[in-house]
Amino acid sequence: RILEKFCSESRVEFNVVEAVFAMVLNRLIDPQSKLRVSEWAQEDVYEPRFSDLQLH
Repeated sequence: RILEKFCSESRVEFNVVEAVFAMVLNRLIDPQSKLRVSEWAQEDVYEPRFSDLQLH
């Protein structure tokens, strides 16, 4: 909720909460580069919220 509050006032074009969640999961499960996280989330993880995740 804290991230949602701060991001609602900015002009980001992606879901910051989902991006942070994906990055934290990646670091815990299969650490890779930040740029590789979106591919990892779509290819190796079943989470419908990550289907459109773009981190670049």
